Amino acid sequence: MEKQLIGVWQNQNGSQFKITQINPNGTFEGEYRTAVGKADLKHFYHANGTFSQNEKDVKSLVVCFFVNWGEAHSIAAWNGYFIQSEKGKRLSTQWLLARSTNALNFWDGIHAGHDEFVPET
Repeated sequence: MEKQLIGVWQNQNGSQFKITQINPNGTFEGEYRTAVGKADLKHFYHANGTFSQNEKDVKSLVVCFFVNWGEAHSIAAWNGYFIQSEKGKRLSTQWLLARSTNALNFWDGIHAGHDEFVPET
């Protein structure tokens, strides 16, 4: 099932997540281009992730991946599920973004949200 992760995924904001390689150790690699925020909107950033599958549930995987936004001085991590159903494939995730900020107000630098990714058509 993990081979179904390979490809280009797009979220509701138009960001693109390309999963290019699945490794035997349960990790994957790819690149991410954001459509929002302070990072370079034209640049693809390296993405790393991992997955886990319960042998009793052949229709979903638990997934986690992260991106270091480089010059934007922030890192985002997505956790959620790859789901295959009669409605198609999707990655349903929650994300946390930590950005560089004043040490006295570091909680102001943490942002959270939800992304739904579908295969790009």
